[in-house]
Amino acid sequence: MYSNDKRSLFEKQYLRLYKKLYYCALAVLCRESEAADAVRESVLAMYAVYSGECTAREFDVRIFSALIKTTEKLHRNKSFSRDVEVVKDDVPQVLAEIKKISPKERLCLALNGIAGLSAADIADITEMKSTEVRANISDGRERLKNIGMKGLGRGVLIKGQEDMFPIPEKLRPENIGEMLDNGSMAITAAAMEAANKNPEIVRKQSKIPKIAAAAAAVVVVAGVGFMLRDWKTPEKTKKAEKVIAQEEKKDDLGFVGLRRGSYKSLHTFLIESDVQSWKYLGENVLLRYINDRDNEETNLSYIMGAYFRENCIYEGGGEITLLTSRDHSKKEISHPERFLQENDKVFDAGSTSIKSCKLDKGKAEFSEHDMMSETFIRKDLAENQADKEKGTGYGPYVFGMMLNGDELIALYDFYKPEMIGDKKINQEYCGFCVFDKNSEELLYEYEQPGIMEDLIIGDNGRITVISRYSSGRSAAEAEKYISGEPAFLPETYENGEASLIDEDDIYISAKAEMPVLKIMSSIDTAGEMKCTDKLALTVSSSKIIEKGSDIWIASRCGVSDESAMQMMKIDTSAGLEIKAFGDIPSDAVFAFDDYISSFSAVNGVLYISSGERAIAFDEELNCLGQYKRTVYLDKPEVGDEEWPGNFSGSVLDGSTVYFAEYMSGEDDSREAVVLESADLSDINSPKVTSYKEDTLSAPVVTDGAYGEEWFADDDVCLIISDHYDDDVASLLLKLVSLRPEDVVEGKASRPVFKTAWTEDGFARGYTEYDTDNAIPIRRPGVLSQIEDLKCEPNGILYCPINGKYCCLPLETEFDHDAYEISMNEYYQYLIDGEDDKVAEDYDEDGNTVYYYYNSKTAKQNYILIEIDGEELKVVGKTSFEPKDIDDIYHYPYLDVTGFVVYDDYLYIFSSRSLVESFPLKDIK
Repeated sequence: MYSNDKRSLFEKQYLRLYKKLYYCALAVLCRESEAADAVRESVLAMYAVYSGECTAREFDVRIFSALIKTTEKLHRNKSFSRDVEVVKDDVPQVLAEIKKISPKERLCLALNGIAGLSAADIADITEMKSTEVRANISDGRERLKNIGMKGLGRGVLIKGQEDMFPIPEKLRPENIGEMLDNGSMAITAAAMEAANKNPEIVRKQSKIPKIAAAAAAVVVVAGVGFMLRDWKTPEKTKKAEKVIAQEEKKDDLGFVGLRRGSYKSLHTFLIESDVQSWKYLGENVLLRYINDRDNEETNLSYIMGAYFRENCIYEGGGEITLLTSRDHSKKEISHPERFLQENDKVFDAGSTSIKSCKLDKGKAEFSEHDMMSETFIRKDLAENQADKEKGTGYGPYVFGMMLNGDELIALYDFYKPEMIGDKKINQEYCGFCVFDKNSEELLYEYEQPGIMEDLIIGDNGRITVISRYSSGRSAAEAEKYISGEPAFLPETYENGEASLIDEDDIYISAKAEMPVLKIMSSIDTAGEMKCTDKLALTVSSSKIIEKGSDIWIASRCGVSDESAMQMMKIDTSAGLEIKAFGDIPSDAVFAFDDYISSFSAVNGVLYISSGERAIAFDEELNCLGQYKRTVYLDKPEVGDEEWPGNFSGSVLDGSTVYFAEYMSGEDDSREAVVLESADLSDINSPKVTSYKEDTLSAPVVTDGAYGEEWFADDDVCLIISDHYDDDVASLLLKLVSLRPEDVVEGKASRPVFKTAWTEDGFARGYTEYDTDNAIPIRRPGVLSQIEDLKCEPNGILYCPINGKYCCLPLETEFDHDAYEISMNEYYQYLIDGEDDKVAEDYDEDGNTVYYYYNSKTAKQNYILIEIDGEELKVVGKTSFEPKDIDDIYHYPYLDVTGFVVYDDYLYIFSSRSLVESFPLKDIK
């Protein structure tokens, strides 16, 4: 084939695949720069061996094979091993969530969901068995769902991916010529061979020396908690050392290592903070994400709401329920929601709006009044600061509402572009508005810098707002601050009035390295609402611990000093008063970095625990001592290429800590086997009890955290889980009791990670469960269950209705009028921007077939289930007619904002203020 023809065909194939390649690599590697390098190398490898004579399916398998070999190389270069603990990277929140699932599940999910490859094709690429591929896809989907994500699918890493993770300029189709002509980089032989492989035949090669293969083997365990220390921790810069080396002395605060600052000292801190810490922060990932307004409000709400919730832990929290207490740890805590109902009134939040709706015997009448329309953030701040063409398109993003007596509190995040010097800085902001829920009158409004991490309503009504501000370094670098107004520290706004955080309210930690500020404000709601206290702290919290009016902030100091982590106690009862400040012992930092499982505060002592340790602090946060668990399962008899899994957790009950290993239950649930407890009332003489030989004697029960769960009442929990059969989800609903008298015996199996060597000398990892040596456990008793519901699994996010009902979307029925088109026509439609009207598929011979869609319809029905005491009852299902849709992959249930059962009617609310109602007596 002539080279020009080859080049033209290759560029067309790249136009078809470039997004899938990048987002697939990003899902596997979870690092943007490495994903771009992987795509570039795989493209060059494919072009080097491309003859122009292969089907589209063959091209897909070959180029994605090259991509996976390249990602393996990048993993190996980071020296992964099962022998040493992971060194955590600072990565965007969404990628950090994806990274929680195992590498092989990420790999199979990405190739199936994003790349659109079949299990057979993935088996060719990865040299796994097709059954193992399907299992990884199913398991990965379940784990993603459990961490609040809907999964990877149809070219999509996440919704809004091109705003959040834009395609690098060098990978854009218009630059493919430059890449092919001038691209120069080391391409591995494995990538070249993969690019030249036949999809139907797995090549038999094993030429790589065993020592090199052993290095490759450790790729598989990157997601389960192990990593070599060959990776060098970046050395501290001289500037960072200067910041850290402040004299350790007490000032008027009375705390060692914490001093009052000034605008000048805060500016110096931001400029001189550790560069290695800062360079990973970039633009706040959540702020980039909220730019996407493309009908993804529900998904955005879930992501933002999950970020808000995951920063905080509450007393007795964890996945282990103690039978010694009737106050079960899983009892739900009120969190912001974008859909609220109170009797006949519903509040429904849009992107930047909130509207109320009155219900009356099947009729739903929305108010024409947008409650946010008269706010300062909408009328002035956002309109004046955001892109004029988009108006409030950049904010505020309403991510939740809370009812508090006669008031409705709305929470939002946004960013405010500002010019500092000659540089445009996107200052992240958050805020809240208080409305009278009856009259809908605006009572109070407040905005402060940072993305909201927590909003606490105290027993006396005082509101405390905590946010994370990450743009400070960019702002400080843009402003050569000497004196006057500090533009690098944004203003707060109270009812539209701007003010700075006072210098007296700035606090700088001697060990802090990361240029992330914790901004806190306290609003007195007694009488006329007003902000009485503000703080700017140089801490980047790992967790916020709440109990009553006290909060504790656990903060990692930076990446150049891995042994530095600090604790701060703040009293919020009458404002913001720093009560104590101290260090977590250096040898325990790794165990607690972003992983405080549980806490308890009793008799003036604060206990925190992870999966391996528990620490006790006095009221001044002096460390009283720590306990490291001693009881573990015996190491099973495994081969040289196998090792047991080790996923640990804990829960505190007063001064007693329980340590557990997480395993797989009989129905693939996640169970906890408690092996040990330690009474730490005297931390230096702990009283240890081992349950290793008799796990049933441990006073705990696990509720099978394998799906979504809600409490119907204090002791009864609804659990919904799914499994896949040929990509069709079936749901299992269980109503379980946590009452001791209802507990039943079950079994849990230990995961064992195994290594299989491929014929070209690489290692693939997989997990098996040791069912032959299953361990007895106690599980909640099943009161009632419904099996094999053919439902859309992601719809369970919207199902709880007042603890009484759940409404689930049944499997979507699509009907499309389409005809086949040529490849050239397909590409022309892509170029013309009509990608929503075309799609590709494979025929029986593996050749790509292209279609143009004249019309697209989808039929979506819902099933209503009632929790009647201790029984689940199917009320019936709705009857909808097919509806036209714009996108061939659009699922109508994704437009749903909420369900209401009121006055013997089911109401289904959708975006754009659409409501369908059904009499319960007519739902069959």
